[in-house]
Amino acid sequence: MGMTPADKIKRARIRLLLTQPFFGNLACRMEVMENPAVTSTMGTEGRNLFYNAKFVDTLTQEELIGVICHEVLHCANLHHLRVGRRHPVVWNLACDYAINPTIEENNFKLPKDCLLDQKYKGWAAERIYDDLLNSGKVKIITVTVSGGQGDGQSGESEQGDSSVAGGTAVNKDGTPIVPSCGEVLPVSGTEEQKKQDGEDWTVAVRQAALSAKMQGKLPANLAGWIDKLVEPVVDWKGLLWEFVETVTNQDDYTYNRPNSRYIGYDLFLPTMHGEACPSLAVTIDTSGSVSEQELTAFLSELNNLVETMRPERTFILDCDATVHKCRVFERGESLFKDGKWKTYGRGGTDFRPPFDYIQKHRLDIACHIYLTDMQGPFPTTPPPYPCLWIATTDTKAPFGQTVKLDLR
Repeated sequence: MGMTPADKIKRARIRLLLTQPFFGNLACRMEVMENPAVTSTMGTEGRNLFYNAKFVDTLTQEELIGVICHEVLHCANLHHLRVGRRHPVVWNLACDYAINPTIEENNFKLPKDCLLDQKYKGWAAERIYDDLLNSGKVKIITVTVSGGQGDGQSGESEQGDSSVAGGTAVNKDGTPIVPSCGEVLPVSGTEEQKKQDGEDWTVAVRQAALSAKMQGKLPANLAGWIDKLVEPVVDWKGLLWEFVETVTNQDDYTYNRPNSRYIGYDLFLPTMHGEACPSLAVTIDTSGSVSEQELTAFLSELNNLVETMRPERTFILDCDATVHKCRVFERGESLFKDGKWKTYGRGGTDFRPPFDYIQKHRLDIACHIYLTDMQGPFPTTPPPYPCLWIATTDTKAPFGQTVKLDLR
């Protein structure tokens, strides 16, 4: 009598413990459960290792070991906790592209048709996700309804935006996306439980790496990767939205004014109740330390946020060692209404002038967002409003919240 799928998985984990203790120890953190209703291959939400018996039966023992390591890397990278607003199917593809090169480099075997692209080697899953949509490799098809009440017509619309989780994700040619290896599954629980889960996995990765190193079984090409792995990539876009939503108490939507961000895709999605969102101040460090790529990424996301949140006013200050210009955008205005963005400055850096400007002109704002390299003198006294620093370096501000702008 041959081995059952459960026996094959048990044997694979034991082999990993003996030959690859880093992967073996982490694999043993998860409870193995058969659940074909959850996954058509193998999958994890960080706590359990689910499997479809029919899929496991198709794998050789070497391929099964590779798939288990694949699931381990999803958890070690906290992919199950980093999905945010993204479409889960496209996010799964991005995560596969991010980790499969590591699996291959360590001489593990993956099933055929697993996602491998050297272009994405070393990229964070967030960056791959955006590229998959922007390059057209993947499309999100959403069924929309138009027309008056009672006589609506249904149809399909494409959208390539990276912050909407609705709709059906398909390949470029319109065929359904079918998992070829393993899946990142939705996580349940409170935000506090998810945070604890992330902290637990980070500790487990460190411990597994130390254990393997002490046994002399930590592959040399994994050492540097693990150092980066335990430093989580912060989703600066998601944190930017969360920060503004929190400080402006935005928790309601309306269809009375369709979201202009998606009208070009024939998608009629709601906007936040505009009357509830007060004014925002945004300062851009124009001392030359912020690259054009970083500035473009920041302004693009900021423009999307402004169009969706619809603050009463958005004040954008260009500042190096002094405030050179303050642009004011009223509710509903695009930041790019005048075409290409032009910055003013390129001198030294001083963080104090924007705060003085806001106070002097009595700008009534809900929060202040500052894009900078963090190299300059700060105000000695924190302002009376929340402040979010989008930093191009690892330096943290002495007050407010700091997030690293990472375009990997």
